[in-house]
Amino acid sequence: MHVEHTVEIDAPVGVVWAVTVAVEDWPAWTPTVRAVERLTGGPLAVGARARVTQTTGDAAEWTVSDHDPERVFAWTACT
Repeated sequence: MHVEHTVEIDAPVGVVWAVTVAVEDWPAWTPTVRAVERLTGGPLAVGARARVTQTTGDAAEWTVSDHDPERVFAWTACT
């Protein structure tokens, strides 16, 4: 399954990017995410992993599959 979502935001790219890749903070502003635990250290990059718990199900492990700073952030999940 491929999901893509596009939103225009009136803010500098760097600000939006910082919020997007701060995945540990998602539960504070994303009502569908209960918890995010980074499983690898360092900056978010291809191969980085996190355990994401959403409000509708069990936790799933996500792995960053594509990362181009300030342009692309994609990851895939294995439950």
